[in-house]
Amino acid sequence: MVQKEYTIENIRRLFLDELSQSYPPYEIRELLYILCHDFSGWSKGRFLMELKTVLPWSDASLLLEALMKLKSGMPVQYITGKADFNGLSFRVNPDVLIPRPETAELAEIILEELSGKELKNYRILDIGTGSGCIAVFLKEKLHEARVFALDSSAAALETARQNAEELGTEIHFLQHNILLNNINIPVPEMDLIVSNPPYVTMKEKNSIRINVKEFEPSSALFVPDDDPLIYYRSIADHCPVTLSARGILYLEIHESFGKEVAVLLMSRGFGRVEVKKDFFGKDRFIRAEFKT
Repeated sequence: MVQKEYTIENIRRLFLDELSQSYPPYEIRELLYILCHDFSGWSKGRFLMELKTVLPWSDASLLLEALMKLKSGMPVQYITGKADFNGLSFRVNPDVLIPRPETAELAEIILEELSGKELKNYRILDIGTGSGCIAVFLKEKLHEARVFALDSSAAALETARQNAEELGTEIHFLQHNILLNNINIPVPEMDLIVSNPPYVTMKEKNSIRINVKEFEPSSALFVPDDDPLIYYRSIADHCPVTLSARGILYLEIHESFGKEVAVLLMSRGFGRVEVKKDFFGKDRFIRAEFKT
C-alpha cells in the first residue's frame, strides 16, 4: 500500500480544517508549532520556511495521530507529555492538572517575597502539589529552603517525584488527604504554606471547555456547589498545628470567592489578609499571616 505524501502545508491546512470548530486559527497554528517542535525538533521559523517540504511518514503519522487526539478534546500538553511552568518543563499526564499561567504567577509572587531572605532553616509546604510545579519551581529558585509537598493522589505524587528528580531538586513528598481535619499533616512546623486547591463549582462544569472537563482530573478541579470553600476551610483548620506563628499562607482562589475566603481566614486566626489580582485583573490570590 502506497502511503500518501504530506507536505507541511498539507498538514497545516488539515489542522485548520479539522479543528476549526474547537479552536481559533491562531491557536490551531500554535498547537501545530508545539507538536512539530516536540516530534521533529523544528523551530517555528523553520516550519514557516519549509511549507513545501514533504514530511517523512514517521513525522506525518505522528502529527495525524495528534490531530485525532486534539479533535477528541485532548489537551496538547497530554499529547506531548510536557508543560511549561515559568521556564521549566514539567511532565504532565491525566493524573495531574496542566499548570496554569495564574499558578505560575502565584509562584512568582512567592519567589519575589522570599528572594534575598535568609532561608537556611525556612520550611515551605505545597498542599495539593499535583505535578509538583510550585514546589519544584520554588526549590529550584530557593535552594536553601526545605520544601515539602503533599497530595492525596499516589499517581500525582509519582509524577511530581519524577519532575523533582529530572530537575535535580530535593522535595519531601507525602501522601495525605487534606480534608481529614482530624489527622494532622505529618510534617514539621512550616514557615510558609501555599496551595492551589480545587475551587471550580460543579454548576460551572458545563461552561468549561471539553479539553479541561473531560481530560483533566475532576478531583483536582471541582468542589460541591453547596460547599465551595471546603478545601480552604480544611487548610485553615490545619494551620494551628502546621503553620508557625507569623507564618505566611498563600492561596489561589476562585475569582468570585475572594471576600468569603478572606473572612474565613480571619475567623481562623489570620491577620493582614490581602486579596491579590492576577494579570487579568481578577481576584485570584490571597496572602495571609497567621497570628496565633
